[in-house]
Amino acid sequence: MSLDGATPPALPPDPPAHGGAPGTTPGGALQFYWFDGILEGARPADEDTLHEAVRRLRDSGFGLGEVTTDGGRFTLLLDDAAIAGGEVGNAQREAFVGALQSLVGAMPDGGSCESTLRCTEVFEGGTRESLFAASGGEVRVAARLRPHASQDFDRDPARRTIAPPVALSRRGLLLLGLLFLTAIGLWSWRSGYLDRLFGASAESLAVEVGPFDGLLTISVSSSWGKYVVEISRGDKYPATPADVQGLLDGAADLEARSAVSAVANGDKIWVRLETAEGKVLSAEPVELRSLVADEDKRPTVKLDGLIGATSLRLAIDSGK
Repeated sequence: MSLDGATPPALPPDPPAHGGAPGTTPGGALQFYWFDGILEGARPADEDTLHEAVRRLRDSGFGLGEVTTDGGRFTLLLDDAAIAGGEVGNAQREAFVGALQSLVGAMPDGGSCESTLRCTEVFEGGTRESLFAASGGEVRVAARLRPHASQDFDRDPARRTIAPPVALSRRGLLLLGLLFLTAIGLWSWRSGYLDRLFGASAESLAVEVGPFDGLLTISVSSSWGKYVVEISRGDKYPATPADVQGLLDGAADLEARSAVSAVANGDKIWVRLETAEGKVLSAEPVELRSLVADEDKRPTVKLDGLIGATSLRLAIDSGK
């Protein structure tokens, strides 16, 4: 995929200078705003794609961010300092969403992406929260309007005084709380956090090397709801061309020969997360090139924890 993807979804429009409007359009001018959360996804093959997306974010005039990479994944983190509203309008917002879309759209086909990225905008007439969800190679913006909260003003860079929030009745607070809990539950389910929370621990997963038995070994640990898989050389890892030929000659079938060739050439293989019935829940690629050059290298890949997963398997294909 390229940086020039489909037209990105638009953020809710600017409010009118005076008065208000229903839905997600608060009244009055934008006072200040800030970001929190992250966007994480499969790393594009072209490294320049990441740098170009960050440049577009900065040029949008709406937010500043940086991208870090870890194995086959990238993470976008925006500066969480509050920013004065100034001259920010729809053009800046749409350019910002377009930059996000270019980043998500450049991911390899089938790559997973998760976003908790959110923008909170404090207007004179209320506060708007916009969630930038990422799914299926697209960015979707969901916004809601709420009354001012006292903690909103703690982030005001100018420490300006804005009218205090309107008091709600006990019934109103109860309904608001129920709606909030429902929204959190739905968001947690759709974004995979329930899987991360209730998925099997790394220690309980069965680890299977399949056709790479003796050639490779793997270790698994947990980190923030993800399985971190490290691959290293096994006892039978070929050290010379003669070793490679011997393993090829002794291979029992085509799958075993393919495994030997992949190891010897430093090719891409797959780490698969499977159920007890052998169904593939997710799969991530990992290249073995670094193992060919240095026996101390540990190619690493991360997979999201998923409910129902019982084993991690090395394979020559994704199984999908």
